Amino acid sequence: MTSNVLTNTITVRVEDEDFEFRIPSPMDVAKIGSVAAGIRRKFDPEGIGYEDGLDINTIILVRAMATMEVLLEKSTAKWAFSETKDARGQVSVAVDSSKFPPTATGMLYEIYNKFQEEVTRFLGRGAGNAEPASAEPVASQPNS
Repeated sequence: MTSNVLTNTITVRVEDEDFEFRIPSPMDVAKIGSVAAGIRRKFDPEGIGYEDGLDINTIILVRAMATMEVLLEKSTAKWAFSETKDARGQVSVAVDSSKFPPTATGMLYEIYNKFQEEVTRFLGRGAGNAEPASAEPVASQPNS
């Protein structure tokens, strides 16, 4: 697992496959939420995309699928990308979670967990000292 401050990507390795993700911007995080709602509407049209009533495993799996669709840049896993045609018939390669094979299900949880760990580690950089704040009281604050 690597994250490169200069390229703004994170690579995670799962089952001998590499997955390179763009580090999410605030807009990307919002888009992931929107894409996740769209995925949920596909299998639960009456739920209008809400997470209410879904078990935690389904919520995480859908979030993993949406994250792949929005942020995945490259992968050695051939199943991660598929050909799609636009309205004009132009063929392109994109991530389409509806085309993931059944064998990818377990990997998606692991990919997502490793990705989240790396994002957390990346976002912690440059935000000051990596050491936790001291429990020692500050001179101007009473020790309570």
